Amino acid sequence: MNQPARYFARVCVFILPGADMRNGRLERDFQIARDIWGVDFDLNVLKVDGRNPVFSNLSSRDFTCEGSGDTAIERQLFELKRIYSPDDSTVAVFYTGTNTIAGSARACTKRRRVIGSPQLSFMNVVFISNTFAPDTLAHEIGHTFFFSHPVNRRDADLDTPGIQNHVEGNPTNVMAPGHIRTFPTTATPEQIQRALQSNSPQVIFERPGFNFGDSPRGTYEPIDRRTLHRFPYDDQLWPGDF
Repeated sequence: MNQPARYFARVCVFILPGADMRNGRLERDFQIARDIWGVDFDLNVLKVDGRNPVFSNLSSRDFTCEGSGDTAIERQLFELKRIYSPDDSTVAVFYTGTNTIAGSARACTKRRRVIGSPQLSFMNVVFISNTFAPDTLAHEIGHTFFFSHPVNRRDADLDTPGIQNHVEGNPTNVMAPGHIRTFPTTATPEQIQRALQSNSPQVIFERPGFNFGDSPRGTYEPIDRRTLHRFPYDDQLWPGDF
């Protein structure tokens, strides 16, 4: 087991019908993300009932990753996030069970305003298909960090200075686009520092009890794993942080 990292992020994972989670995929995905970003991921894992006809037999046509439009399925998944993981600071990751996302993409990340919230608030949602590279989850998590960087931006504007969308020309960088990225990949110290500055909403927190003597980040209590999982994944609690 890894020693606890100084920083951690909270993630609610939704596993939809048909998602290929064999060979320890969940643990592996988040371990690679931890190795790249240097932060722990405190997970709550929910398995969506395969008898639910709404989320069975999804396809890439049920998702769109460009612009500000959303499909009917995406809007229903956003609602699941709002109901079961209402905290803005918790990233939602949906393992969709589709072969691809919105055409041929392996995955995509969306940031959306929470409708009906009494104050301006946003949520970060990741969609991942059954076609993936080892660092696909780490790449998409990087988007949630950068989309929450403290720069005033429109929701659909992915190219505002200060918001890192993709790194072109360096296939070993985790934020390189999928068609050029070669695993293993890493994040630069500058990228990690920018991720730590995310505050709209804040998605990375300093672990309580760590005293490093410099300006503290906000702290946020990790999940008490004894009370996790109203809908347990394979009837097991996930051991520790990744």
